[in-house]
Amino acid sequence: MAQRTITEQAFAKLGKERLLHEYSHVLQGLLGIIIDFAAPDGEMLKLSGGANFNPYCQYIRQSVSGNAACSQCDLKYAKDAELSRQELCYTCHAGLTDIMVPLFDRSGNYIGSVTAGQFHLNDNEELSRSQIEEIASRFELDADKLYHAYRQSPHLSKVQMDALLGFLNIIGRHLRSTHDNILMMEKLNTPEKIESVKKYLESNFMKKLSINQVAKHFFISSGHLAHIFKKELNVSFGNYLTFLRITKAREMLTDTSLSVSEISFLCGFGSISQFNRAFRKHLDCSPGEYRAENR
Repeated sequence: MAQRTITEQAFAKLGKERLLHEYSHVLQGLLGIIIDFAAPDGEMLKLSGGANFNPYCQYIRQSVSGNAACSQCDLKYAKDAELSRQELCYTCHAGLTDIMVPLFDRSGNYIGSVTAGQFHLNDNEELSRSQIEEIASRFELDADKLYHAYRQSPHLSKVQMDALLGFLNIIGRHLRSTHDNILMMEKLNTPEKIESVKKYLESNFMKKLSINQVAKHFFISSGHLAHIFKKELNVSFGNYLTFLRITKAREMLTDTSLSVSEISFLCGFGSISQFNRAFRKHLDCSPGEYRAENR
């Protein structure tokens, strides 16, 4: 699969990341600032759906020429961030401060940028009324409405902006890890995917697991995971996990002095009755009977 196609799929899946949307919501509530993610071609995820845009920016984007100017500005600084490989704090074409943090995968390929902005930096001089009128004229907007919206923009101190940069870098590390995991799973063929899932279950069988949780961890759909399990192993995901837990339980019953209830818990069964039913179904005896016969 071509690198660009894989990156496009990864970008689409990042847009569905719940944590990324939660980060955006929290930051908007705290500072009135929105964050977003720009794909390598400059396309924005639009995490807020435009609902939490700064009114000033939102009004400018209502104009065809204004929206084009904003998009060109985003693309320019995303490219600058990619080439410099450094975070950028800059003043956009309409006079507000924006931030662009470039992200690179483990191979050094540019995968996009975390962005935030649409605020006044307290150390910078605000635009004058005449400057706002010039912008309004350029984009055929009402000057009074644009100036009022501009004055509503949030203000950040230098300390707050530095903290925001730190926060964006934390988000960036999460996105980079997510992106790399998605790429890994997209590149693996079916047998390799199954082996990765089996190793994961080997390390986590004691936890409460569902096919949805495991599929999400590997950035594939639960339906696809169920399909490849059935196709490659001729067993359902649920039966495989139960068999794995029974196998681990048999080892503990033979090699340890742990109680049956302790082994039930350590092997990820919801209750001792569930453990007993599963054990008897697979081995035609109870855990206690198995221990008595095999110790």
